[in-house]
Amino acid sequence: FLSLPCSVMKLGACYNLFDCEELLESSILSIRSSVDHVCVVYQTVSNFGYEANPHLEEFLHYLQGKGLIDSLIYYMPKIFSDTERDELITDNNFAELGGPKSGVGNQFLNEVSKRELGRLDC
Repeated sequence: FLSLPCSVMKLGACYNLFDCEELLESSILSIRSSVDHVCVVYQTVSNFGYEANPHLEEFLHYLQGKGLIDSLIYYMPKIFSDTERDELITDNNFAELGGPKSGVGNQFLNEVSKRELGRLDC
């Protein structure tokens, strides 16, 4: 058992964003003083092909300039191969599937991918 002093521990928060960006600033403000790192994984095209607000990236850079966001990670949704599906569907997230691997849509895999990008950044 390894015990680390509290000063070594850090807490990060990650947001997954496509729309509803009007809620982001107040949400970050409510936690910013309690976290060491804020990351936003965002996409400008939804998992279903819809375009985001054309000013989304400009707004995110504005929040980053105010010191509310530490890192921005752009994500482009994709269609996953069978090999990629097998790599992403692990014992940790298998319970979230609600059915066999073959029935898992690309939307779920895109969400898992974004979650992992944010986790790695924090």
